[in-house]
Amino acid sequence: MGKRASMELKKFLSSRYSTDDFEDFIRERFYGLEIQDNSYTDAYLREKESIEEYRYLGKSELDDGKEIGFF
Repeated sequence: MGKRASMELKKFLSSRYSTDDFEDFIRERFYGLEIQDNSYTDAYLREKESIEEYRYLGKSELDDGKEIGFF
């Protein structure tokens, strides 16, 4: 990772959260990622983890063939 990329990462991680910025950030770095608009609620997560709702954004295949999911 070059100096410019690491500075962009530092700026991104230290800035206030924005869904649009997060989507742009991962879309620029993970080839083939198509953002989906799927929101879910889960009674177990709500009860055990205090998560009211989550959103599945999509997945991307890595160079080694493994997939990474974005929520």
